[in-house]
Amino acid sequence: MNRLILLLATTFATVLAVGLWIPFKALVAQELLELAWAESQARQQETRPWPWADTWPVARLMVPETGQSLICLLYTSPSPRD
Repeated sequence: MNRLILLLATTFATVLAVGLWIPFKALVAQELLELAWAESQARQQETRPWPWADTWPVARLMVPETGQSLICLLYTSPSPRD
């Protein structure tokens, strides 16, 4: 019985951790995009949000009615770099 409870608790913890991983990455990515936008505005040059990013922020869209804003990224194709 103890092994079953331990197995269920471990399974639950694993499923919970895997389920929260994507939302956590999304929150971190949004923060990194905000930092990259602020830095690119301060330095007046393209700043990538993370070292392996193949894009960078180019604009910020704001919706005054809701107070929300979105960072717009430069489109790049998924082709390998030369």
